[in-house]
Amino acid sequence: MLAGYFGQTETDLGPGLIFERVCNHDGTDAVSLLEALEQNLLSETLIHTLIDRLAGYLHKNSILFVDVGFANILLPRQEDGSYRISVIDGIGSRHPGFKFLFTATAGPCAPTKSGSS
Repeated sequence: MLAGYFGQTETDLGPGLIFERVCNHDGTDAVSLLEALEQNLLSETLIHTLIDRLAGYLHKNSILFVDVGFANILLPRQEDGSYRISVIDGIGSRHPGFKFLFTATAGPCAPTKSGSS
C-alpha cells in the first residue's frame, strides 16, 4: 500500500525523495485516484472499497497520511483486472509541529461547517 522508499537526492528544484515507480501489471504507469475520478474509470463502489482498505491499513499500522491528495494515491491495475491502491507521497511530516502532533493523537476527524443553513 506504500510505494517503496529508496532515499533522498538533490535535484535542480532542491531535495527530493526517491520512491519506486508504481506500474500496472503490463509496465504502463498506474493512474492516480485523481485521474480515475476525473475520467470516471472506476465505479464509486470500487473507489470506496479501495479507500476503506487503505484507511484500515494506515490505521492498523499507525501511519500518518498528512498530505491526503488524490494525486498522491495511485491505482495499479493487476493482471486479473483488479486494482491495488498505493500511496506515493504525503506520509509523515517534514515539520513535527502542532499539525503533526494533532493528527498523530486526535485520530480521524471529519471536517465540519459552521454557519446558518
